[in-house]
Amino acid sequence: MDVTFGNATYGTHSSSPFTKAMFLYSIQNVNHWKEMQKGKLSELDNFVCIYPIFQALCRNISNIIIRTGEVASAASKEARSIIQKKYNVDLGSAVHGRKIDLVFSYEGGGIDLTSVEWKKGSASDRVMLLQQTKNTRINKCNLVKLRDLLSGAEMEDLFVVGADFKGFSGQLYSMELIDGVFVANPIGKVTFPKHPKTVRDFSESLVLLLEWRDHLRSLSDLVDTAVARKIDEESYGGISDSRRQIISETDFTFFSPKRKRTKKMTNTGSEEEDSDTGSD
Repeated sequence: MDVTFGNATYGTHSSSPFTKAMFLYSIQNVNHWKEMQKGKLSELDNFVCIYPIFQALCRNISNIIIRTGEVASAASKEARSIIQKKYNVDLGSAVHGRKIDLVFSYEGGGIDLTSVEWKKGSASDRVMLLQQTKNTRINKCNLVKLRDLLSGAEMEDLFVVGADFKGFSGQLYSMELIDGVFVANPIGKVTFPKHPKTVRDFSESLVLLLEWRDHLRSLSDLVDTAVARKIDEESYGGISDSRRQIISETDFTFFSPKRKRTKKMTNTGSEEEDSDTGSD
């Protein structure tokens, strides 16, 4: 793939409709976002403010859909099933994928291009580390599934770009396979303005967002081609091969056991989940 990060400049995208629309959106909302910081914001409060930007990001990419709201990761479900069969582990119930806040998926379903996690701005370092650890492993699963689907030159320099957000700021990173080892490398930070005086600084984040969009478009095009090729090949399967499929060691992604969520009572008498006690 010819997509790289960090080489573009703001001037490259400054006249794009997306850039103009996002600056207008941030200018229209920044005073409201500034006032919001005075209160105790939940994870959902932060997400709702920024989600329209992600919607606009992929608006003109016809074969990408955005799924939100504790979406089950298809790739992590597959990885856990492989481990269960390999080690003859009885989980005692159906295998479920790990839950993700936001997923960019190929429109055909079952193929996730990347996963994005969100925590509130007041989240502790411990909670952020748990989130980052979980999300990097899920994006490793996404990469494994893409590599299984693609072939030959399509897999050269193949990587996925994930993100972890805390409040209005997030870290983008790449996940790639280098010499048989899955490696996550930081790409850059995306920060949405919370004060009128920082709106101009949003330009650097927009460059990363646009590069991310271009990368997602390239991935979806590769998947489009691979899916079409697979349909052609399956139109006549030929002689069935009953030999046992050999599972690669790179298919294994080990997830920590899910922690039980605890309930605590708020001042209003309603129940609230304590996110610090769970890994999802």
